[in-house]
Amino acid sequence: MGRRSEPSDPVPFPHPSSHLSPARCSLLWIAFPLAGLLAPYDAIAQTVRERVSVEVITVTVAARDAAGRPVQDLRAADLALSVDGKPVAIDTFLVESRAPTAPAGVATPPTPDLVEPAAPAPSPAPRPLEIAIIADESSTKSFDRRDVYDELSKFLSAPAAGGRRFLVARFTVRGLVIECPWTSDTAAARAAIARLRAHPAVERIPTAAELGNGDGPPTYPVEIEYMRRHFLASLLQAFAAFSDTSARRELVLVSGGTLLARPEDLAGPLLASQRPSDQIGRSSPRSREFFKSQEAERDRGTFQLWSRAISSVPSDALNTGDLVAKALERDIVLVPIAAEAFDRGTNPGVDKKWPSRSSPGDGTGPSAGSVSLHMGVAQVMMGIAEDTGGEPILVPRRTAARLAEIENRSSFALTFLDPASGDHKYHRIEITCRRPGVHIDYRRGYRIATEEERTLDRVVARFLQPRRDGNPLAVTASLSPAVSRDGRNVTRVSLRYSPPRETTPTEDRGVELLAVGEDTQGNRTEPIRWAGKASRLDSSTFEAMLDLGVPAGSFTWSLGVRDQPTGLVSYLLTPSRP
Repeated sequence: MGRRSEPSDPVPFPHPSSHLSPARCSLLWIAFPLAGLLAPYDAIAQTVRERVSVEVITVTVAARDAAGRPVQDLRAADLALSVDGKPVAIDTFLVESRAPTAPAGVATPPTPDLVEPAAPAPSPAPRPLEIAIIADESSTKSFDRRDVYDELSKFLSAPAAGGRRFLVARFTVRGLVIECPWTSDTAAARAAIARLRAHPAVERIPTAAELGNGDGPPTYPVEIEYMRRHFLASLLQAFAAFSDTSARRELVLVSGGTLLARPEDLAGPLLASQRPSDQIGRSSPRSREFFKSQEAERDRGTFQLWSRAISSVPSDALNTGDLVAKALERDIVLVPIAAEAFDRGTNPGVDKKWPSRSSPGDGTGPSAGSVSLHMGVAQVMMGIAEDTGGEPILVPRRTAARLAEIENRSSFALTFLDPASGDHKYHRIEITCRRPGVHIDYRRGYRIATEEERTLDRVVARFLQPRRDGNPLAVTASLSPAVSRDGRNVTRVSLRYSPPRETTPTEDRGVELLAVGEDTQGNRTEPIRWAGKASRLDSSTFEAMLDLGVPAGSFTWSLGVRDQPTGLVSYLLTPSRP
């Protein structure tokens, strides 16, 4: 038997404490079901994927005129592209036509195959579309959700061209519940929507109208912020569960918007709900566009986002800017649906004025708070949709028609060479159209994640569905309690794996580990990363040992193990038994 490496403490990000303190871990209590959220990843050579992703950026562009009709003859010459304010040449520009999916009676004009005035070429097949439908049941009325569910069923029943895959989930006080894992079977997705409609959850957080009017039971800021953190963390995990293929990715979010608003936007209404209505102040919520915020300068890399997802420090909590950051990185279009009905009379519509019920015109009545808060929530939805290249749906009963319109609209795949040469920072994209009266939708920025960050996304997403594949190194892991050199109780990990045969065998080889632990209550450790040497055990097997700075207990560990010489990564989910 060959040499073994000595146990050593991993380098965490940041360094985890020697125990799971409530301050760091108790807030992320949501127990996610181990069923069906993680989409299979294509078996693509990682070295090639990294090289290509660093060089070429793809942006999906949709165009419409002043009346909202699709513009189908857009050309590259009509557009001017800049990155961080500097002009960049458009490399390729092709139409992605899709056959009509609109309900019967809605005509969809034909689209040209190639819009660039270059030599004719056959139109590429439409990229498959991945749509995750997430219903926020924690802060929307069941009858409002019912209307949206009916509309979603209509949308799913319409014929479609090209491949489509769906995921259906709901967010409740128990966390993210998967109703339908990723599937190309629209009947299965419709059945999941039908279950949501038939068995609605009761909301736990007041709607925007209730907060603005001071209606309902008293609600405290800490309660809403508690749910808000879990909600945003759940959406980050849903982002991580999309595939790494070339598919178009879209997340349809059904929500009343309370948990999307900033804490400062809710401060006035929350205080108002705990004191007489004549003391209600008017809030001033505003949309925070990602690249117009000072927070755009912060490092929103994958490690920091997942660390902030379990943070108990209010100033370091997740916000909608983090959603935008991750959506830009993963090229996911956000389509928020305002589930709180505009046309039922509970809330003001965008073209209506809320009749004041006290002190007309003074801006201090309960209706004024409702108008302000609800309009602020709508602005947040519009902001996150615009920044990610999507469109909000603010009238629930038009959901099917609007989704069909968005999907039917011809889009254009624009590519350009990354002028930053893959520096792994966020960069702002600006595309202007020289043709008057044409509005274009596109994601407002991009970031190329490191291969290590992509691995961490997969490690976190694996909690949601243990995959049977994804272990090219045949890794096995055993975890046991141990005492470190400095006397701490730790979890000792022994990794054994068999890399591909090499022409020049070595006695040891570099190995990297990414690990995240989750206890039975859903509390998680911060991401831990370690790099070291694995020693040869026999002709085909290597072993590495390390200590995780967390005591052994009833934890499930999601591990990503990378063999440095080959770049191959294996993923596995394993319990740690005391």
